Amino acid sequence: MVIPSVLALLAGTACPGEDLPQDASITGESGYDAPSAVCGNGFLDAAEECDDGNLQGGDGCTPTCTVPCGLSQSTYVHPPTPTSTQSDPALAALSTGGVALATIERLLTTNQDGTVVAEPRRLRAVALDRAGTTIWDRTIDLGPEPTRVVATGDAAGDVLLATTALAEDTPEHILVIKLAGATGEVVWSARIDSPAAGGNSIPAGLVPAPGDDVMLSAQLRQADGDDDLVVVQLRGSDGVESRRARWSGAGNGVYSTDDAGPIVVTPDGVTFALASDYEDPQTHHATLVRIDPSATEPTWAKRLQFSGERAPAIRSLRLREGLLYVGVQTTTEPFVVQVLDADGTLLGELSADSVPTASPPSSFVATIATPAGIALGGTTFVEDREIAAYYGGLWLSHLSPTNAPLCTLFYEAPRESLVPPSLEMLALEPGAHGETWAAARYLDGESPSIWLGSFRPPE
Repeated sequence: MVIPSVLALLAGTACPGEDLPQDASITGESGYDAPSAVCGNGFLDAAEECDDGNLQGGDGCTPTCTVPCGLSQSTYVHPPTPTSTQSDPALAALSTGGVALATIERLLTTNQDGTVVAEPRRLRAVALDRAGTTIWDRTIDLGPEPTRVVATGDAAGDVLLATTALAEDTPEHILVIKLAGATGEVVWSARIDSPAAGGNSIPAGLVPAPGDDVMLSAQLRQADGDDDLVVVQLRGSDGVESRRARWSGAGNGVYSTDDAGPIVVTPDGVTFALASDYEDPQTHHATLVRIDPSATEPTWAKRLQFSGERAPAIRSLRLREGLLYVGVQTTTEPFVVQVLDADGTLLGELSADSVPTASPPSSFVATIATPAGIALGGTTFVEDREIAAYYGGLWLSHLSPTNAPLCTLFYEAPRESLVPPSLEMLALEPGAHGETWAAARYLDGESPSIWLGSFRPPE
C-alpha cells in the first residue's frame, strides 16, 4: 500500500489539507539526503568494514567500524620471473615494528627452444614496516645453495636466519646469518657442521636468548643412521658458538633418525625444544626436551601423547607467561594444542572441537603467543560446486589466557572473477604491537607468489 502523501509527492501535488511551503519545489526526487559518513550511523560507508549503528565494542564491530581481528594490510612478494619458484617462507617480527620474510627462490628461465634452465637456489629476505611498505629487499649470495630457512628477530631490531647450505665441494652444513634490521646488510655469518660429514644438517628453530645470544635447534647427523636434535648457542655479537647440547631418541635398534622441531627460551635461560623420536616409518613420537642454562645435556625429555596418534606432525612451540603451547596436526584432527608447565606436566588440551573457528580447518600452521592470549591459524580449503572451484582461505582464532574465545576470522583473497584466488597459510608470527602476521602461498591461476598480511589484535 502506498500512502497518499507519497502519491502526492510523486504527482507533484499536495494532499487535501496539506500546504507546501512557499519555498518548496517539486522535482520528482525523494528528497532523502544520505547521512554524513561517520562511524556509528548504521550505514556502511566506503572506508568502513562494518557499522552496526553504535560505538560500542564487543559486538562484532569495533568503535572505529572495523572487524575485530580483521585484515589491516597486505602485500605480495613476487618471484623474479613468472616461472620461478618460492618455498619455505619464514617470518621474523621486528622489535621496531613490521616484519621480515625469508624464502628460498629458484630462478627458472625458458630458452628459445623451449628448454627450462634452473638457476641455483638462493636466499631472499624482505623487510616491511607496519604499513606493509618495503624497507629493504635482499638476495643473499651464500655460495652454497640454501634448501630450508628459519628466522627470528632480536631485541635490537636485527634479523637472524638459519639455512641448510649445499655445495658439491663442501659437506652439507647450516649457515646462521645476522642481517642489520635497518639495511639488510650482513652483519655476520656462522657455520654449523654435523659431526658426520655429509650428513643431514637441517635447521628447525631460531630464537633470541638472554644476553643478546641466539639459540638454534637443528637436526644433525651424528653417524650413519643416527640423526639427533642439537641445540646450539651463538653469541649475538659475532655468531661464535658458545654451547652445544644434544638429545638422541631411543630409535629401533637400527635407525635413530630424530627430526628437530621448534625451540623457545625462557627469560631465565631455560631452553625447550621439540623433537620427533623415530621408531619406524609409521611411528614418530613428539618429544619435549628441556635444557637448563649452561647445560650441555638435556635435563629431561618427555614423550607427548596425542590420543594414540602414531605420528603427529609437529607444527609449533610457543611460550606465554611460563606455559608451553605445543601444536601438532594428526591424522584425525586438524590441530591439537597441549598446554604444559615448565616441568612438562599436561595442564590442558585444545582441539578443533573446543576452539571456535570461522571455517572448518583443513590444515594447521602454528599457535602463537599474543598480548591478548594465544592465536591459532591455518588454511580452510573450500569446494564450490556451483562454479566448479577449489580454493583456500585463511582461518584465525584468538583465545584469552583462560582459552575463552576472543574472535574468529576466515579471510578469502579478493576476487576479480567468479573464482577467487587461493591462499594457503605457510607461516604465522606475532608482531611487536599486538598484530598477527601471516604468510601464505597465493595462486590466481598464473604463477604463485607469497601473500603477506597483518591482522589487527582482538578488542
